Amino acid sequence: METQTKRRDRALPIAAMLVANTIYGVGYMFERMALLAEGSTPLVLLSSRFLISAVILVLIAVFSGLRVSLHGRPLRPLLILMIAEPVFYVFETYGIHYTNATFGGVASSAVPVFSILLAAIFLHEYPRWYQLVFCALPVAGVALMAISGNEIGVVSPIGVVMLALSCLTAAAYKTENRYAARTFSPLERALAITLFAAFAFTVAALVSVRFDLKTYIRPWTQTQFVLPVLELGVMSSIVAMLLINYAAGKVSVMRMSVFGAIMTVVSAVSGVLFLGEPMPPMSIVGAALAVVGVWLVNLPPREKKHEG
Repeated sequence: METQTKRRDRALPIAAMLVANTIYGVGYMFERMALLAEGSTPLVLLSSRFLISAVILVLIAVFSGLRVSLHGRPLRPLLILMIAEPVFYVFETYGIHYTNATFGGVASSAVPVFSILLAAIFLHEYPRWYQLVFCALPVAGVALMAISGNEIGVVSPIGVVMLALSCLTAAAYKTENRYAARTFSPLERALAITLFAAFAFTVAALVSVRFDLKTYIRPWTQTQFVLPVLELGVMSSIVAMLLINYAAGKVSVMRMSVFGAIMTVVSAVSGVLFLGEPMPPMSIVGAALAVVGVWLVNLPPREKKHEG
């Protein structure tokens, strides 16, 4: 019975990370679809997405009887998460806006590399020599994707920079989420992050349209915008976030990061199959390098056999 319990404890976080990263991978496609709607902008998309998430999470908190008390609890990790999440989505959304869903998904494969570096700095988890060597593979893969994307006119330099910054922010988020998991539940973290993101993005979106409500709600008259935003608001910003927050309290940053490869594959495949985005041979090679590199970087060290 004890063995079954241990197996379940190991399997649940793995299942949570697998499902969450699959949802995030598909989310790249839905972001691109929503941004193609008339009148849609990255800020309006983010505002709409997190407003939906905030309303649903508040209802969940109320009906579940959640009581939040901040007395005697360290707020720094939670505050960093609240800031890192909106910053990440700004970089990611604008990055996809100036590239495409396929490139965005493959670029995200560099997140584990940044995570290893930050874990070494802040958690004192130092990578082995072969991990440092294999870090070059995802970088080379993203470079190939950028070159091939530029040739077919779908990738711009600013998009590449934005996605690189989103990778760095995502790595910081994963590292800090590990700290916050010690004192805040998955729902508490998701609620705080989503409420702050909804407020920040809505203010920014209204400023961007000069407080013209007709311009702000114009995308909501189109199915091409509404359906993707509902998927992003419910699945990516609630379901996937809760699953990731749960896993953050169970596994290390490095183990969480390796599952980014799942998001990469799902994003690339969905972008090609459902959006008709091009993926030339060089991009396929780049995607393979990125995924293989991430996998090799996160290979667990072999246990040494002790005599006697």
